[in-house]
Amino acid sequence: MFGLTRCAVCGVDELLPFRCRYCGRNFCSQHRLPENHGCDAVALPSPAEIRSRESKVLKSEPKVVRRRSAWTSSEALHLAVASAAVCLAGIGFTGGFLSFQLMSWMLLLGFVASFVGHELAHKLTAVRKGLWARFRIFPAGLLATIITAVLPVPFKVIMPGAVEIYGRQSLRDYGQIALAGPLFNIVLCLLLFITGRVTSLGVLHAVASVNAFLAFFNLLPIPPLDGEKVFSSSKVVWAVLFAASIAVLLVLQL
Repeated sequence: MFGLTRCAVCGVDELLPFRCRYCGRNFCSQHRLPENHGCDAVALPSPAEIRSRESKVLKSEPKVVRRRSAWTSSEALHLAVASAAVCLAGIGFTGGFLSFQLMSWMLLLGFVASFVGHELAHKLTAVRKGLWARFRIFPAGLLATIITAVLPVPFKVIMPGAVEIYGRQSLRDYGQIALAGPLFNIVLCLLLFITGRVTSLGVLHAVASVNAFLAFFNLLPIPPLDGEKVFSSSKVVWAVLFAASIAVLLVLQL
């Protein structure tokens, strides 16, 4: 004797019932379709679909997202060459190799660090805003830096390179990236000035003076200096920062 199975809707006994693949209940031929028995599990995946999805998840490999590095070997080379040129200019300021003493080397190190820090401030600010930035040598500026460094001229040109910014940027971003360099020099100048007063190290006062001059010079509203970019972005911000650079210069003379 074969067992009969009752339809979950109408109660009719069925010898060969239809089992719903979604809810798992048994039905007659009239109520076998999900829409005919009001199946409340029709929106859920079937066990077979679940097994299939799990298999795909286990077999799939995680995606590897490659982000462009913030630094490249060519950029490091450009920055090293530019730093060497700045170092050469610094030697000219301090009287040449023959007169070098410990303090002269410390002053030279601070001179180069001030230049590198200025450029890195531009780069890091741009990177934080999601832009691509890299330091590149400016051939004409590099040549002028080297020539004025080795020749006995009363002035030195220090513009071996600059940070190039790639990507869409607002006028505000444009100004903030530009002011990052001079702002770095002003902050470093104040820190060195205070530390120099406390420790009575004259070399710190000398490096502070270098940073004060770098900030003042770069804030001049003349293309392609940072001051022109800050001025075009916000005249108020430029005026405040430029006044601060002048004030720092005056304080260092006291």
